[in-house]
Amino acid sequence: MSKKIDLNKFKDVVGQLKSKQQQIKQLMNKETLKEAKKYAEASGKQLKTLLNTDAKKVKSFIEKEAKDIQKLQKQIPAELAKLSKFVNTQTKELEKILKSVSGGKVGGGKKSKASSKRSSTSASPKAEAPKAEAPEVTEARAKSE
Repeated sequence: MSKKIDLNKFKDVVGQLKSKQQQIKQLMNKETLKEAKKYAEASGKQLKTLLNTDAKKVKSFIEKEAKDIQKLQKQIPAELAKLSKFVNTQTKELEKILKSVSGGKVGGGKKSKASSKRSSTSASPKAEAPKAEAPEVTEARAKSE
């Protein structure tokens, strides 16, 4: 009896397989494949056109930015020259102000005897603090402006 039961189950399974095979054949009909292929091709074309337009936009943007960058690169030497000139003029003005404040001496020239005496006496505790000459600096600055 167990053989008959197994045989009946086997027949049922084979019947199910045949019905599923027919369903697969219907799904894999040539026309269905053709439709899927057409859809894929159409989607591919749309995607290519979108990518091409985006690529063109990106390329034009990069070219435009490259031109702007080149313009800025050409301006850099002129801007550096302007900055250098400005720094030089400011240095000269500062030197003029310092000369007028310190009585004409600027920089690392030889010290006079009076200035060396002042520097040696400033080390002693009895030395007085040097007088602030800030008002003269502000007056000189006001004149230069």
